[in-house]
Amino acid sequence: AIGYARQYLNRNSRFRKVANVAIYPFYLLHQPIILILGFLLNKLTMPDLARLLLLISSSFTITCGLYWLVVRPFNLTRVIFGMKSMAPKKETGLHAVQPDFSRVSASIERDRLAV
Repeated sequence: AIGYARQYLNRNSRFRKVANVAIYPFYLLHQPIILILGFLLNKLTMPDLARLLLLISSSFTITCGLYWLVVRPFNLTRVIFGMKSMAPKKETGLHAVQPDFSRVSASIERDRLAV
C-alpha cells in the first residue's frame, strides 16, 4: 500500500500546496475549538456517538472557517500563526503596463553606430 501511495499520490498539486501552508495554523486553532465545543456539548443529553460526530464535524468546520476567513487573508494574522506574509498583489489595468524600451534603445544604438 505504501508503494502504491508513493507511486500515485506523490505529486505536486494545488491542494497539497494550500494544505501544506495551512497545517500549522490548523494545528494551533483546533485544540481550543475542540475544548470549547466539548465543554458545551457535554451538557447536552444525547448519545455519546452523536455528540462525538457533532464535535468532530463542527470543530473541523469552525477551524476551517477561521483559517480561511481570519488567518489566511491578512498579513498580520498570517505572521502571528507562523506563516509567510503574502506578497503585494500586482496591479492590473493601464497602470500595470510598463513600456518596453529595450527594442527602441537597441534600434537607437544601432542607428548611432551606423552614422
